[in-house]
Amino acid sequence: MTDYFKAIFKTDIDRNLNFTEETIEILDNKISIYDSKNKILEIDNVEKLDIEYGISICKLIEKIRKIDVEGETISLNAFIGNKELEIKILSPENILSIEDKILFIDENNNLYQIILKDLDKMSLKELNKII
Repeated sequence: MTDYFKAIFKTDIDRNLNFTEETIEILDNKISIYDSKNKILEIDNVEKLDIEYGISICKLIEKIRKIDVEGETISLNAFIGNKELEIKILSPENILSIEDKILFIDENNNLYQIILKDLDKMSLKELNKII
C-alpha cells in the first residue's frame, strides 16, 4: 500500500479558455500544469489554494449538425471546436433561453451554451426544432 496520491487530468480548454489541451498532474500536495511541451505552472502546496465555489465553465456549441427529438429526450449532434459530439438532453426543462443565448444541461449534468448570433443558418434551422 502506498502513502501518496497521484492523479492526471487532460483538459480540452486551457487556463485562458482557448481550445488547447493542457495536462494537470496532482501528486500528493503539489499541482503541475503542462501545455503540449512544457510545465507552465507549479503549485508546491495545495493548502495555499483558494477555491471559489459556484463558478462553472460551460462548453460553447459552435455548430449543430442534427437534432432529433424522441419523447422528452433531445439528441444533438453538435461541434465544439473541431470535435463532433452527441449530446443528450433528458427534458425540455433542461433548456433555458436568455437573451441571445441558449443554455442547457445534458444527461451527465454538463452545461452547454449556444450563442444564437454566431450560428450558421443550417444550425439555426435545426435549433428551431426545440426552441
